[in-house]
Amino acid sequence: MIKKKKYKIGDNIIELGKVFHIFKVVKTKNKDGAIERVLYFKPLFGEGSSASLICSIPSKNIKLTKIRKPINIKQLKELISRFGDKSITLKTEPGSDYKEYINSNDPVDTVDLIRHLHSERKKSPDNFSSSKDHILKTSKDKLVQEFALVARTTLEKAKEKIDLALK
Repeated sequence: MIKKKKYKIGDNIIELGKVFHIFKVVKTKNKDGAIERVLYFKPLFGEGSSASLICSIPSKNIKLTKIRKPINIKQLKELISRFGDKSITLKTEPGSDYKEYINSNDPVDTVDLIRHLHSERKKSPDNFSSSKDHILKTSKDKLVQEFALVARTTLEKAKEKIDLALK
């Protein structure tokens, strides 16, 4: 995952599967008197109460987070084809804790987890727990916004594209 050092107004960023839009960059003095850049961003696909959410972070602190730039169209196509690749396995043992995949903010990890859980549900629907079903839904939701942004489509069509790629 490549992090761009200098973010600017108009850039989009991804944090835990949500797309945010940088709308303001302010230079301000910090408590030590040094001038630092502070990025202000808000959800690009604001829904419900999150529509009015405004976040900020000093640009120097981005490297301490999992904030990243969105993937590009080539990477999107590779991820979509990855849904059908049955040779890819998870880095951890099946049935283990999936938190590292959910919290990674890495779209490749998220696709691998979705593909794994979808395959598991397909093989044994009666033994597929509700917690795994929730993880599968949450993981899909993490990709939808970024896919919609990159493919320049709606959230609904991005979700359909993910579901279609899994079949």
